[in-house]
Amino acid sequence: MAYCSLTDLIDRFGEREILVLTDRDKDGVADTAVADAAISDASAEIDLRVGQRYRVPVAPTPPILRSFACDIARYRLAGERPHDQIAQRYRDAIASLELIANGQVSLGAGDASLAGQSRVSFSAPAPVFGDKEQCSFMGDLR
Repeated sequence: MAYCSLTDLIDRFGEREILVLTDRDKDGVADTAVADAAISDASAEIDLRVGQRYRVPVAPTPPILRSFACDIARYRLAGERPHDQIAQRYRDAIASLELIANGQVSLGAGDASLAGQSRVSFSAPAPVFGDKEQCSFMGDLR
């Protein structure tokens, strides 16, 4: 499941920038296959990180994950030399995802999808020998 779309990228970063980053065949049209590959990679990276704590894919998509997916996809589209703002937004998104994965930050309403939601509990019958019986037993062996 993708956490963002080409439309989300255009809404956040502008049509011109997304065109520059995705128009590999130079026909003046954003190449959806290029954008979709970056979006898929971004979504997989998010799943890899938050999957330690949440059931993935996280649905419905919290707005913050959409934002992180856009930043990560943009970074991937920028290729070998992203400018400073793109690189910083990527680093910030990854740092935030690590905080979420470590449980230091919550996704909020999406917490119902916690991966570790099931709790394990143990119960046992009362011990046959309590402290008193154990002491008297041990005393007889000495």
